[in-house]
Amino acid sequence: MAYVETTRMGGEGTVAVVTLNRPETRNAFNSQMAMEIDEAFRSLADTDARVVILTSSSEHAFCSGADLKERLGLSEAEWRAQHEKFEQMFNTIADMPQPIIAEVDGFALAGGFEMALNCDFMVAAETAMFGLPEVTRGIMPGGGGSRLLARRIGVHQAVDTLFNMEHNQARKLEMIYYDKCLDTRDREEGVRAFVEKRTPRFIGQ
Repeated sequence: MAYVETTRMGGEGTVAVVTLNRPETRNAFNSQMAMEIDEAFRSLADTDARVVILTSSSEHAFCSGADLKERLGLSEAEWRAQHEKFEQMFNTIADMPQPIIAEVDGFALAGGFEMALNCDFMVAAETAMFGLPEVTRGIMPGGGGSRLLARRIGVHQAVDTLFNMEHNQARKLEMIYYDKCLDTRDREEGVRAFVEKRTPRFIGQ
C-alpha cells in the first residue's frame, strides 16, 4: 500500500497535490513513508507544476511525526540510517523550487509540525493542533524545528515556545505559526482559490 499519493488539479494540471495517507497511525511516518514523501517531491521538482499542496487524507491528523513503534526495533546504526532518511525528506521539501502550501487539519506534532514548517505557507483548520512534544522529555526537535520556528516567528518567541510548548489549537495561536486559519471546508477552498488566483467562495463550513 502506498503511503503517499500525488495528483494534479487546476485547469492545466499545474497544481500538484501530495497527500499523506497512513491514517491508521495518524500519518506517523516510518522509513518507507519518508522515502515515498521524498520521492513524491523529487518527482515534481522539475515538472510544470507551479505550486504543490501538502495535505492529508485524514481530517484527524496532518502528521503526528515519526513512527516510534518502528524505531523501537532498530539498532543504533539502523536508527542513524533512518534519521538520515528523515533529514533527506525534510531537506527535499525545503529545497523545492515551487512554493509549498501545507494544508493542516488535526494533529501536526513533532516531525509532522516540522514538515509543515518546512513548507512556504501553512493554512490551518480551526481543529489543527500543533506541538513539539519531544521537548517535554528534554529532546530537541530532530527535524530542524528550533531553527524553523525561529525563522517563522522570531528567536525570542521560538525560545519561549520550545521551553513552554503545549499542544495548541490553531485559533489559540494567534496566527504566529501559520498564514491563514479557516473552517475545514473553507480551508480547502481557500487553498485552491489561492493557487488558482481567484476569489474564494467561502460557505462557513
